[in-house]
Amino acid sequence: MIRWHNPLFLGALILLGITTIGAGERREAPVIDFERSLTVGTEPLALVVGDFNGDANADLAVANSGDDSVSVILSLGGGTFRASVAYATGHNPTALASADVDNDGSPDLLVASAGDAMVSVLAGSPSGHFSSAGSFRLAAGARALALADTDRDGWLDVAVSDGNHSVAILRGQGQFRFAAALGLSAGNAPNALAFGDLDTDGVADLVVANNLGGSVSVFRGNPDGSFSPPEEVAVGAFPSSVTVADATADRRPDILVTNELTDELVILPTGPDGGLAAAIVLATAGVPERAVVRDLNGDAIPDLAVANSFSDTVSAYAGAGDETFSEPIEFPVGTTPFDLVAVDFNGDGKADLATANLDEDTVTVLLNTSDFAVIAGDADSSGQVDGGDLAATVEELFDGDGNSLLHSSAGLFPAGAGVDADGNRRISASDLPANIRLRSATARSRPIDAAP
Repeated sequence: MIRWHNPLFLGALILLGITTIGAGERREAPVIDFERSLTVGTEPLALVVGDFNGDANADLAVANSGDDSVSVILSLGGGTFRASVAYATGHNPTALASADVDNDGSPDLLVASAGDAMVSVLAGSPSGHFSSAGSFRLAAGARALALADTDRDGWLDVAVSDGNHSVAILRGQGQFRFAAALGLSAGNAPNALAFGDLDTDGVADLVVANNLGGSVSVFRGNPDGSFSPPEEVAVGAFPSSVTVADATADRRPDILVTNELTDELVILPTGPDGGLAAAIVLATAGVPERAVVRDLNGDAIPDLAVANSFSDTVSAYAGAGDETFSEPIEFPVGTTPFDLVAVDFNGDGKADLATANLDEDTVTVLLNTSDFAVIAGDADSSGQVDGGDLAATVEELFDGDGNSLLHSSAGLFPAGAGVDADGNRRISASDLPANIRLRSATARSRPIDAAP
């Protein structure tokens, strides 16, 4: 069995009790109606979401580290799912990414397998079925991966860490072909990667979490696809994941790192020039493995959710918009949740959660029943369609969650669901004219004595 915990500190962990948001907190915590448990392969370790069959429902894919497979779970809509279908991968798959790599309109899957230092490519299709499109080996290993168009040539490139000291960048050339690797030297035991435009210059930057180094290596991207020498920033003991997203509601991407040993979520805010500010540190409920950023309660302010592998819970933190967060509320999930995604599974416009549970061979789906209404075109969640929504729509389209639609399936089912002005349950360029039409209709319907 693969366990990424350090055995030296497991005995010292304390299981935290379930906490609730008390009276006087400024933000309502998300309320979860019920959970659904989906059976997958052995020791599921990584989880991604995407619309694999083009039906506007969120599907799931899970890398099963114990039986060398990926389980694909297609949605039936309304928060229900088909039985999983397994596809063979390399030995001991540890990381998974989904994107339209060959630009044919169907999401594909890339799988990093640590056991044989290989990245497998599973080509997607309009039906949601996948087929092997080859694989490529790396000399040093394959522990984690991330996708971005680093050289801006229209093809996604692949970053793969070896779990030792280096990261390889492979240039996408179309039809699942990749050029020879560009090598980057990171810290000790790089085990997680994330792309994001930290300095908002239109070029992808790369952040690497170094598990044994207690740091992140920040590589600033250059327009030609190269990277500047890394800035290494200490973040705490045994970082297990890294995420780039706007957690502080300042419309700039931040770096989020989960630390296994100290049970912490560390947020590194970025300044206007992309420089890193002082860290914000939040306590978690026990060996955090993954954090996600989404508006969970409909107030247009980013909230946080963290998968805690030792306490078998997800912690949800309501954001206040001033770099502070509520006390967490804990939701039980399966045994040893190791990965976490946030997406709208039942089509109500609210971000739900799902975890891959390593020691239970399941995926837990938590449906969000926070008490707020979703209004088409109300991109800034003000309760009406007005002049503030167009800018919010543009931002969600291109930078609202720290990603670009070109990088991944991040555009599927936005957390700020009012962005979906045309009602097709996606954020896309078609929402811009739809937003304008909704604003015009609202303006024409005002009483003649209404304030402008």
